Amino acid sequence: MTHSSRKEVQTVKLQISDGYKSFGAFDILEGAGLQVKGSEKIGLVGRNGAGKTTLLRIMAGEEDLDRGQVIVPKNVQVGTLSQITFSDLDRTVHEALLEVFEPLKQLERDMEALTRVLETDPSEANLEKFDRLQTEYQAKGGYEYEKELKTVFHHFGFSEEDLDRKLS
Repeated sequence: MTHSSRKEVQTVKLQISDGYKSFGAFDILEGAGLQVKGSEKIGLVGRNGAGKTTLLRIMAGEEDLDRGQVIVPKNVQVGTLSQITFSDLDRTVHEALLEVFEPLKQLERDMEALTRVLETDPSEANLEKFDRLQTEYQAKGGYEYEKELKTVFHHFGFSEEDLDRKLS
């Protein structure tokens, strides 16, 4: 068997089967199905009101289906980034993208503040609190978010220099 004819087994990263979602009398999704495998990239295109945002919210676990099944393995994180307008066009693209990670940045600030406290009060309670913060920070991707931001940014065809450009 040659390399070109060999099929790569890809792990399912997300699957929706026979999904239904209604808002009042309006059926938004009827029998929706979707499967994302391996490192696939997907695009969601449709007219306004077709259910794109609803489907994304369901994929991210922000909304539930009325019927059907959503399967997301425990090691897979799904997130959404809403379209927004920027009020401060003098900020860089990088600064704007970092806003998504504000909860992680707050954890960083909390850990830095507690580090300063630990210099004068290394009590068991403070050490335990720092350990809890660090565990939460790590579990939420705190040590990888900057790398993840840049990886996703580059996958969309932007260069490193684009991160330093003004939003304007």
